[in-house]
Amino acid sequence: MKPILVLLFPLVYSIVASAQTDTKGMPSTTKIYNEEGKVQMTIFYNPSCQCKIYSEFFGDGKLLAKRVFKLVDGKEVVDGEDITYFHDGSIQAYKKWKDALPDGRFYFNHEDGRLEHEEFYDGKYKTGTWKYFDAFGRLVREQIYEPRTTLWNSKKDNATVKYYQNGAVVKTDKVKGTTLSGSNATTPSPAVITTLDGASLFRLKCKACHDPESPSYGPAVKSFQKKRKEAWLYQWVRNADELVAAGDKDALALYQQWNNKKHPSQTKLTDEQIKAILSYLKTQ
Repeated sequence: MKPILVLLFPLVYSIVASAQTDTKGMPSTTKIYNEEGKVQMTIFYNPSCQCKIYSEFFGDGKLLAKRVFKLVDGKEVVDGEDITYFHDGSIQAYKKWKDALPDGRFYFNHEDGRLEHEEFYDGKYKTGTWKYFDAFGRLVREQIYEPRTTLWNSKKDNATVKYYQNGAVVKTDKVKGTTLSGSNATTPSPAVITTLDGASLFRLKCKACHDPESPSYGPAVKSFQKKRKEAWLYQWVRNADELVAAGDKDALALYQQWNNKKHPSQTKLTDEQIKAILSYLKTQ
């Protein structure tokens, strides 16, 4: 199997400086700065293991994420720990890779430290029982995968899915060739989708650049939401470039205000998921 290259941190940086070369086979560090002159990312090269460690930082300098790559024929292949942190330093998401394939247990936490969900991989396959919990620690869904039948990056899952309410199974599905894992997975309760998945989706999709209350790498999204119509917000979240290309005045003004930073497209988010994010922000 050919190595799979993984794109690191879909953010746009404008200034690259303080690069220490490794022409003599010595360790080196590259620092990437944002428009305010603050370090946004560092890239540490270790010649002894032929690997690079990418570290990304919040605006105040606290560690946001760290990911390890090894060099294979001049290309960078994700290999090792892949960790995203909350602002307080606790782990938001933990992943481990081996030769660009997921290795063992991945887990994702709520902001208070409780487990949000966990995933398991056996080489190139999804495996075991994946469990999803609400913010109170209650089990809401299990996905039990058939051994060595669903590729790790496949959109076609083969699994038994159990839905829980108050500790009891309320629904069981057997699925083949249906997307379940990740952002498209559903639960039987609309309330859970709105209040809990919205918080998780915001942390996974938005928090690297946005804070609800204060400007960060991007605008404060709580006040941002109050000033625009809901239909506009849906389009902005999904594909802001289309609004800019269409000459939308609000979109153009935002791009100019934030130094023409490109807003990452979220075309895979459904209307229900965007609604969940917006509903979550209203509670903050």
